[in-house]
Amino acid sequence: MYYRYYTKSFTIVELLFVIIILSLILPTIFLTYTSIQRTKQELSIRQQLIQQSYETFERINILMQDYTIDYEEYFNRKMVGCSGTTKKWDSFEWNVNGSGYCDNFTAYGNRNSLSDSSKTDNHILYYCSSLQSQNMSSNTYTIPIVKLSNSMLDCSKGYEQQSFGQYAKLFFDVKNDTDLINGLVNDSDDEDLWKWPAAIAHSTGVQELYLISQDGRNRLYFRRKLIKQQDINGNGIGTGEQLYVLQMLRLRGFDAGTLHNFDTVDGNTNPGLYDGKIDTWACDYSQGFEGNWKEIGKTFSGYKLPKDENDCWVDIPQGAISSDAWNLVLYPDTDPYLAYKEGVQLNPYFQIFILNRVYLPARQSKIPAYTQQFQFALQTIFNTKTFYSQ
Repeated sequence: MYYRYYTKSFTIVELLFVIIILSLILPTIFLTYTSIQRTKQELSIRQQLIQQSYETFERINILMQDYTIDYEEYFNRKMVGCSGTTKKWDSFEWNVNGSGYCDNFTAYGNRNSLSDSSKTDNHILYYCSSLQSQNMSSNTYTIPIVKLSNSMLDCSKGYEQQSFGQYAKLFFDVKNDTDLINGLVNDSDDEDLWKWPAAIAHSTGVQELYLISQDGRNRLYFRRKLIKQQDINGNGIGTGEQLYVLQMLRLRGFDAGTLHNFDTVDGNTNPGLYDGKIDTWACDYSQGFEGNWKEIGKTFSGYKLPKDENDCWVDIPQGAISSDAWNLVLYPDTDPYLAYKEGVQLNPYFQIFILNRVYLPARQSKIPAYTQQFQFALQTIFNTKTFYSQ
């Protein structure tokens, strides 16, 4: 007796049916998987952005402890201007070019253009008088006496790089020579006006932050610098993507005389040396910067005198974060401790707004086209009296 065995197979209709079902399910599975991976990467990028943004802010917060607004340098900046032709008083605005920071060099109070501007060692303070305009000669150098107008602007116009201490001098009216002994300054008729002038021309939209320690011996500055302008995220679209980094500058004040140098043969070679007044601001090379600086002497060989607007600035590490926007608001615009008659509060504060964005090279991002969408804004107010942030 014979038995016949039959092997059952799929029919064409069944195969087609399976293929149709798979064609409907597999794309959904693939899209779901891709979406999960992209969401995972987006969350990772966002987490990195938020974490690094807060770390940057926290570092700035720590650095700023015991500092207040440096009205001296803001007045100096107002006189010098920021970029191009925008300089001096009312014409000065924070019009920052593509570099992201001010191009004009202020010399941080180490130099004054009243004398020979070709020399980098000049340090002269001038005084204001409501009664006359002349120069007062001493045994070392000439002190200019500038005519004081009702608005006090005439006393300050015409001079660019300011010596450290000049801003405070503009609050005094030395008037006339009443004792006939040592010229106009330090006479009995000298008057502290307790008003004028504003150090900050425009208190909103400020692009650089200038701070000075409460004891007046250290200065700390921040700015934003453009370091790349290309197709950073690797998506092949355009070259206009800009990568900005935050930078900081540390300066220390020295009593190094009008020549900013401790190395002297005798006391007369460097007027003002060891007179108890800070007249030289230098940066410490231990910060890791490079630049075209000038040594201030063997006594402090590690400290250098900056010679241009890029000396001594160092980057604040932010990884793949770009600070695409950076705006500051400062108040008041006049040093309240020098201008109490102006009725300003005795509590300077400043507000910082930063908009950070992630830029990842193509090799780091499987979905580079999405990296430009990740941005995170931070805004903080620093009260320089009690110094808290919120």
